[in-house]
Amino acid sequence: MKKASVLAIVVLLIVCQLSISAQDFTWKKTEIPSVGINAMEVIEFHCILIVLTTNNKIYALNYQYNNNYESFIELHPDSFLIEYTTLNYIEPFLILGTKNNGIYVSPNGVVNWTRHIIDGLENAEITSISFCYDLTDSNFAVVGTKKGLYRSSEIWSYYTKLDNELGEQEIIAIFNPAKIHFNQFIKIFVSTRDSGVYESNDKGYTYNKINYPFSKSEIIRTFTTNYDTIYAVSDSNIYFYDVFGDTTWKKFENKPPSNEITSIICYNYDSSIVFQSKGNSTQSLPDIDKFMVGTNDKGILNLKDKIWEDKNDGINDKKITSLISDLNFFITGNIFAGTESDGVYRIQLKLLPDPFIVFEDNNSSGLTIINSNDRLVKLKLNLISDDYVNLELYDLQGNKVKDIYRNYLSSGEQQLDLDISDLQSGIYFIKLQVNGKTSVKKMMVAR
Repeated sequence: MKKASVLAIVVLLIVCQLSISAQDFTWKKTEIPSVGINAMEVIEFHCILIVLTTNNKIYALNYQYNNNYESFIELHPDSFLIEYTTLNYIEPFLILGTKNNGIYVSPNGVVNWTRHIIDGLENAEITSISFCYDLTDSNFAVVGTKKGLYRSSEIWSYYTKLDNELGEQEIIAIFNPAKIHFNQFIKIFVSTRDSGVYESNDKGYTYNKINYPFSKSEIIRTFTTNYDTIYAVSDSNIYFYDVFGDTTWKKFENKPPSNEITSIICYNYDSSIVFQSKGNSTQSLPDIDKFMVGTNDKGILNLKDKIWEDKNDGINDKKITSLISDLNFFITGNIFAGTESDGVYRIQLKLLPDPFIVFEDNNSSGLTIINSNDRLVKLKLNLISDDYVNLELYDLQGNKVKDIYRNYLSSGEQQLDLDISDLQSGIYFIKLQVNGKTSVKKMMVAR
């Protein structure tokens, strides 16, 4: 059996980014046909890229790590007459939005499609979808259209139009930060055609308009996060706020040299992140690049040492419609770039040599991972007083896998063992309840 590596997935992008400058950063065209790309999603643990094209095709690109092997198939959820408009993926569901035909859901990413008709939307165009979940409620979806916002029931059996501040506005983008970095409380952001940006803190039921420092003519095209900061991106600017500090929205002054930004990948984490190698030595990571952006006028740009640099080798300044990465693996990762008319390009990035465990050191819960092997993970917990501790392990679907610890502990530093010998490869959540508060730490097992 191969040795398991347990990774806190929220920091893996850093490990990849640290080695980018030392690698041959040359894009290579994938097997996807030379057509325009509308949207992309990655099914990480199966190494599949789902691609929605401008000529209404849906492709599944199967690829491998550490080599250039690729193959693709065309997916056929339903009739060829259906016009697909958007897609969203969160393990294990792939969701397709359509024009006039509701949404299609596949529980395994590529087959066994189920059609969901949203009342009142038989003749409407779906513009965006966000799938949401936490460890206390069932999964649900928020669906944006050209005439307002809808929310599904907890069991996806029906959808309801939200009668709130958004009204009949056209929805441009929906963003749930938990899709990238899991958190206990769902926060949803929505941007509209009239330059409005709205925030929901009650799991998608009500929304409050946000006062951004941007002009009324700017439309927020996309969002991203690096765990402690939320970023909103327009055609020419990036805006941000600190989730755990000053929540006033600010303009990112070092803007990209482009007025046609289409997509963004965020790499920015602070230097309190540490990694642990096989020798169990730890060290802090240095400050690193913040962003990579795709544009219509400058190709791909990367922020390095406060300077935006060209990253177009092999892709030749093509117009970029979307960027997505699968940098959640501890050996290697990929970034995919969708273009306006020439299919999808790919670049493979190698991580730091053989990291054994990667984790975040500034966890406010006081819970950290201090050691691991293929059977056991050692956890360290700092308690400010004697208290009852409930520590549980959940899988990605929100099912409780096991109790880690359920009893009283004395104040100070305590060490607990998590047996992972029976766990399959995948993403898991360690849920800590102590002193009336709940926090969640995300980890990945790869065998």
